[in-house]
Amino acid sequence: MSTTVTRRWPVLRVTATSHLPFIALLWVPFVVVTLAVAGFIAMGGTVSHSAIHVAATQLPRWLMFGLGLDMVSNTLRMHLAHGRTRREFVGQGLVHAVLMSGFAAVLIALAYLVERGVYAMFGWPQALNREAMFATADDYPVILGTYWLLFLTWTIAGLVIGLGFFHSNGLGLLTIPIGLAIALPTVLFTGNSGFPVIGDELVDLDLSEGLLLALNGGLLVLAVGIIWAIARHVPMKAKAP
Repeated sequence: MSTTVTRRWPVLRVTATSHLPFIALLWVPFVVVTLAVAGFIAMGGTVSHSAIHVAATQLPRWLMFGLGLDMVSNTLRMHLAHGRTRREFVGQGLVHAVLMSGFAAVLIALAYLVERGVYAMFGWPQALNREAMFATADDYPVILGTYWLLFLTWTIAGLVIGLGFFHSNGLGLLTIPIGLAIALPTVLFTGNSGFPVIGDELVDLDLSEGLLLALNGGLLVLAVGIIWAIARHVPMKAKAP
Protein backbone atom coordinates (compact mmCIF):
# COMPACT_ATOMS: atom_id res chain seq x y z
CA MET A 1 0.00 0.00 0.00
CA SER A 2 2.77 2.44 0.92
CA THR A 3 4.53 1.66 -2.36
CA THR A 4 1.36 2.50 -4.28
CA VAL A 5 1.03 5.84 -2.47
CA THR A 6 4.69 6.59 -3.11
CA ARG A 7 4.36 5.93 -6.85
CA ARG A 8 0.90 7.33 -7.52
CA TRP A 9 0.75 10.18 -4.99
CA PRO A 10 4.34 11.46 -4.66
CA VAL A 11 3.43 15.09 -4.01
CA LEU A 12 0.81 14.17 -1.40
CA ARG A 13 3.19 11.78 0.32
CA VAL A 14 6.04 14.27 0.59
CA THR A 15 3.90 17.19 1.74
CA ALA A 16 1.84 15.14 4.21
CA THR A 17 4.84 13.47 5.84
CA SER A 18 6.54 16.84 6.33
CA HIS A 19 3.66 19.18 7.14
CA LEU A 20 1.37 17.09 9.35
CA PRO A 21 4.02 16.12 11.94
CA PHE A 22 5.23 19.73 11.93
CA ILE A 23 1.73 21.02 12.71
CA ALA A 24 1.27 18.42 15.44
CA LEU A 25 4.63 19.34 16.95
CA LEU A 26 3.72 23.03 17.09
CA TRP A 27 0.30 22.30 18.62
CA VAL A 28 1.75 21.29 21.99
CA PRO A 29 3.69 24.51 22.72
CA PHE A 30 0.82 26.52 21.24
CA VAL A 31 -1.62 25.13 23.81
CA VAL A 32 0.85 25.14 26.70
CA VAL A 33 2.04 28.71 26.14
CA THR A 34 -1.48 30.05 25.55
CA LEU A 35 -2.82 28.49 28.74
CA ALA A 36 0.29 29.64 30.62
CA VAL A 37 -0.46 33.21 29.55
CA ALA A 38 -3.99 32.79 30.90
CA GLY A 39 -2.46 31.58 34.17
CA PHE A 40 -0.23 34.64 34.44
CA ILE A 41 -3.22 36.88 33.79
CA ALA A 42 -5.13 35.11 36.56
CA MET A 43 -2.28 35.77 39.01
CA GLY A 44 -2.71 39.51 38.62
CA GLY A 45 -6.33 39.82 37.64
CA THR A 46 -9.26 37.89 36.26
CA VAL A 47 -9.54 35.54 33.30
CA SER A 48 -12.77 36.51 31.58
CA HIS A 49 -12.57 34.79 28.20
CA SER A 50 -10.98 32.01 26.18
CA ALA A 51 -7.26 32.50 25.64
CA ILE A 52 -7.24 29.74 23.02
CA HIS A 53 -9.85 31.65 21.02
CA VAL A 54 -7.72 34.80 21.04
CA ALA A 55 -4.63 32.94 19.86
CA ALA A 56 -6.31 30.50 17.46
CA THR A 57 -8.07 33.22 15.50
CA GLN A 58 -4.78 34.97 14.74
CA LEU A 59 -1.62 32.83 14.71
CA PRO A 60 -2.42 29.47 13.04
CA ARG A 61 -3.75 30.97 9.81
CA TRP A 62 -0.33 32.47 9.11
CA LEU A 63 1.23 29.05 9.61
CA MET A 64 -1.16 27.60 7.04
CA PHE A 65 -0.36 30.43 4.66
CA GLY A 66 3.34 29.72 5.08
CA LEU A 67 2.84 26.01 4.45
CA GLY A 68 1.00 26.91 1.25
CA LEU A 69 4.08 28.87 0.18
CA ASP A 70 6.31 25.97 1.21
CA MET A 71 4.40 23.57 -1.02
CA VAL A 72 5.55 25.64 -3.98
CA SER A 73 9.03 26.76 -2.97
CA ASN A 74 10.20 23.28 -1.97
CA THR A 75 7.83 20.57 -3.23
CA LEU A 76 7.07 21.92 -6.71
CA ARG A 77 10.71 22.59 -7.51
CA MET A 78 11.76 19.13 -6.38
CA HIS A 79 9.04 17.31 -8.29
CA LEU A 80 9.58 19.22 -11.52
CA ALA A 81 13.26 18.38 -11.24
CA HIS A 82 12.39 14.68 -11.07
CA GLY A 83 10.06 14.67 -14.04
CA ARG A 84 6.68 15.03 -12.34
CA THR A 85 3.99 17.05 -14.05
CA ARG A 86 2.38 20.32 -13.10
CA ARG A 87 -1.00 18.57 -13.21
CA GLU A 88 0.19 16.10 -10.55
CA PHE A 89 1.35 18.94 -8.34
CA VAL A 90 -1.89 20.91 -8.60
CA GLY A 91 -4.18 17.91 -8.09
CA GLN A 92 -2.27 16.34 -5.21
CA GLY A 93 -1.38 19.72 -3.75
CA LEU A 94 -5.04 20.67 -3.48
CA VAL A 95 -5.89 17.31 -1.89
CA HIS A 96 -3.11 17.90 0.62
CA ALA A 97 -4.40 21.41 1.33
CA VAL A 98 -7.83 20.00 2.21
CA LEU A 99 -6.41 17.21 4.39
CA MET A 100 -3.84 19.41 6.10
CA SER A 101 -6.41 22.12 6.86
CA GLY A 102 -8.76 19.52 8.31
CA PHE A 103 -5.98 18.06 10.45
CA ALA A 104 -5.08 21.51 11.80
CA ALA A 105 -8.75 22.28 12.46
CA VAL A 106 -9.12 19.08 14.49
CA LEU A 107 -6.15 20.12 16.62
CA ILE A 108 -7.62 23.57 17.19
CA ALA A 109 -10.97 22.08 18.23
CA LEU A 110 -9.05 19.80 20.59
CA ALA A 111 -7.27 22.86 22.01
CA TYR A 112 -10.66 24.39 22.89
CA LEU A 113 -11.58 21.12 24.60
CA VAL A 114 -8.34 21.02 26.61
CA GLU A 115 -8.85 24.62 27.63
CA ARG A 116 -12.39 23.84 28.75
CA GLY A 117 -11.04 21.26 31.18
CA VAL A 118 -8.38 23.63 32.54
CA TYR A 119 -10.82 26.51 32.90
CA ALA A 120 -13.31 24.25 34.69
CA MET A 121 -10.62 23.33 37.24
CA PHE A 122 -10.06 26.97 38.15
CA GLY A 123 -13.62 28.20 37.69
CA TRP A 124 -12.80 30.51 34.80
CA PRO A 125 -15.47 31.35 32.19
CA GLN A 126 -14.62 30.15 28.67
CA ALA A 127 -16.39 33.02 26.95
CA LEU A 128 -15.51 34.30 23.47
CA ASN A 129 -14.01 37.79 23.36
CA ARG A 130 -15.34 38.42 19.85
CA GLU A 131 -18.18 37.13 17.74
CA ALA A 132 -17.53 34.11 15.54
CA MET A 133 -19.46 31.67 13.39
CA PHE A 134 -19.70 29.57 16.56
CA ALA A 135 -21.45 31.15 19.53
CA THR A 136 -19.75 29.18 22.31
CA ALA A 137 -16.33 27.66 22.89
CA ASP A 138 -17.78 24.15 23.21
CA ASP A 139 -19.62 24.02 19.87
CA TYR A 140 -16.96 21.66 18.53
CA PRO A 141 -18.53 20.64 15.19
CA VAL A 142 -18.95 24.28 14.15
CA ILE A 143 -15.50 25.14 15.51
CA LEU A 144 -14.04 22.33 13.42
CA GLY A 145 -15.86 23.41 10.27
CA THR A 146 -15.04 27.08 10.74
CA TYR A 147 -11.32 26.55 11.18
CA TRP A 148 -11.19 23.93 8.43
CA LEU A 149 -12.56 26.42 5.91
CA LEU A 150 -10.45 29.26 7.31
CA PHE A 151 -7.23 27.25 7.17
CA LEU A 152 -8.00 25.90 3.71
CA THR A 153 -8.56 29.41 2.40
CA TRP A 154 -5.26 30.67 3.80
CA THR A 155 -3.39 27.66 2.47
CA ILE A 156 -4.86 28.25 -0.99
CA ALA A 157 -3.90 31.93 -0.77
CA GLY A 158 -0.34 30.85 0.01
CA LEU A 159 -0.36 28.54 -3.01
CA VAL A 160 -1.53 31.35 -5.30
CA ILE A 161 1.17 33.77 -4.15
CA GLY A 162 3.84 31.07 -4.04
CA LEU A 163 3.10 30.01 -7.62
CA GLY A 164 3.13 33.64 -8.72
CA PHE A 165 6.65 34.17 -7.40
CA PHE A 166 7.76 30.77 -8.69
CA HIS A 167 6.75 31.92 -12.17
CA SER A 168 8.29 35.39 -11.94
CA ASN A 169 8.78 38.24 -9.49
CA GLY A 170 6.41 40.44 -11.48
CA LEU A 171 3.59 37.91 -11.36
CA GLY A 172 4.38 37.26 -7.71
CA LEU A 173 3.80 40.91 -6.86
CA LEU A 174 0.54 40.80 -8.80
CA THR A 175 -0.70 37.77 -6.87
CA ILE A 176 -0.18 39.40 -3.46
CA PRO A 177 -3.40 41.47 -3.62
CA ILE A 178 -5.15 38.48 -5.20
CA GLY A 179 -4.12 36.26 -2.28
CA LEU A 180 -5.22 38.96 0.16
CA ALA A 181 -8.61 39.21 -1.54
CA ILE A 182 -9.03 35.42 -1.31
CA ALA A 183 -8.21 35.29 2.41
CA LEU A 184 -9.70 38.57 3.62
CA PRO A 185 -13.37 37.47 3.93
CA THR A 186 -12.31 34.81 6.44
CA VAL A 187 -11.75 37.54 9.04
CA LEU A 188 -15.54 37.53 9.35
CA PHE A 189 -15.45 33.89 10.45
CA THR A 190 -14.06 35.06 13.78
CA GLY A 191 -15.26 38.66 13.93
CA ASN A 192 -12.11 40.36 12.58
CA SER A 193 -8.98 39.21 14.34
CA GLY A 194 -5.81 40.94 13.24
CA PHE A 195 -6.83 43.02 10.21
CA PRO A 196 -7.07 46.66 11.30
CA VAL A 197 -9.16 49.12 9.27
CA ILE A 198 -10.02 46.73 6.41
CA GLY A 199 -11.23 44.02 8.77
CA ASP A 200 -13.39 46.46 10.68
CA GLU A 201 -14.94 47.70 7.45
CA LEU A 202 -15.83 44.13 6.48
CA VAL A 203 -17.39 43.42 9.86
CA ASP A 204 -19.54 46.52 9.49
CA LEU A 205 -21.06 44.99 6.34
CA ASP A 206 -22.82 42.48 8.62
CA LEU A 207 -23.00 39.72 6.00
CA SER A 208 -25.17 36.71 6.74
CA GLU A 209 -23.44 33.38 7.28
CA GLY A 210 -24.97 31.98 4.10
CA LEU A 211 -23.73 34.88 1.98
CA LEU A 212 -20.32 34.73 3.63
CA LEU A 213 -19.96 31.02 2.92
CA ALA A 214 -21.10 31.52 -0.67
CA LEU A 215 -18.57 34.33 -1.11
CA ASN A 216 -15.79 32.24 0.36
CA GLY A 217 -16.73 29.26 -1.79
CA GLY A 218 -16.73 31.39 -4.93
CA LEU A 219 -13.32 32.82 -4.09
CA LEU A 220 -11.91 29.32 -3.50
CA VAL A 221 -13.17 28.17 -6.90
CA LEU A 222 -11.62 31.26 -8.48
CA ALA A 223 -8.37 30.61 -6.61
CA VAL A 224 -8.17 27.03 -7.89
CA GLY A 225 -8.61 28.35 -11.42
CA ILE A 226 -5.81 30.86 -10.86
CA ILE A 227 -3.57 28.15 -9.42
CA TRP A 228 -4.01 25.98 -12.50
CA ALA A 229 -3.60 28.92 -14.88
CA ILE A 230 -0.27 29.85 -13.30
CA ALA A 231 0.95 26.28 -12.78
CA ARG A 232 0.48 25.47 -16.47
CA HIS A 233 3.12 28.04 -17.33
CA VAL A 234 5.66 27.76 -14.52
CA PRO A 235 9.18 27.38 -15.94
CA MET A 236 10.83 23.96 -15.94
CA LYS A 237 14.06 25.43 -14.63
CA ALA A 238 14.78 23.11 -11.71
CA LYS A 239 17.23 20.32 -12.49
CA ALA A 240 17.74 17.11 -10.57
CA PRO A 241 21.22 16.73 -9.11
